[in-house]
Amino acid sequence: NMPEMDGFEACRRLKSDSLLGGIPVIFLSALSATEDKIKALRCGGVDYITKPFEFEEVRARVEAQLRLFRLSQELKKHTDHLEELVAARTAELMRTQERLKMLDCAKGEFLKVISKELRAPFNGFFGISAMVMENAGLGEASQNLRVLYQQSQRRITTILDDALLLTQLEADWENLTDRKSV
Repeated sequence: NMPEMDGFEACRRLKSDSLLGGIPVIFLSALSATEDKIKALRCGGVDYITKPFEFEEVRARVEAQLRLFRLSQELKKHTDHLEELVAARTAELMRTQERLKMLDCAKGEFLKVISKELRAPFNGFFGISAMVMENAGLGEASQNLRVLYQQSQRRITTILDDALLLTQLEADWENLTDRKSV
C-alpha cells in the first residue's frame, strides 16, 4: 500500500531487472490475507511476514534467506566450474576420436597396401613352388611336403584376402555411418 506503486509491483520490477533480479525479497506487510501472501510469493517474494512482527523473527528469516542466497551462489559457481570441466573433457574426447579415426584410416591403408603388395611376390613363390612340387617324386615324404605346401598356400592367401576384405568392410562401414549422420 505504498503511494506510487504497491509492494507487488515493486517486487515484479526488481525481479525483472537483470542486475537485481537475484536479490531475495521478503515482504513485510500489514496485509494478512492468504491471497496477499500467495500473490507476494508468485511475483517473486521468498517470504512474507505480517505486522505486528517480532524483530528476532525478522532477523532469523533474513539470515535464512541470506544463507540460501549464498548457497545458491556457491552452487552456481560449482555448476559453472563443472560445465567448464565437461566442455574441456568433451573437446579432449573429440580430439582423441579424430586421432583414432586417423590411426584407423592409416591402419586400413597399411593393410590394403600389404595385401596388394604381398600378393604378387607370393604368387611368384607359389608358382615356382608348384613347379618344384610337380618334379618331386611320388614318395610319402613328397606327398607330406605337398600337403604342407598347399595348407601354407591356403593360409597365406586367406590372410591376404582377409586383410583386403577387412579394409573394404571398414571403408563401407565408414561410408554408411557418414551418410547416416548427414
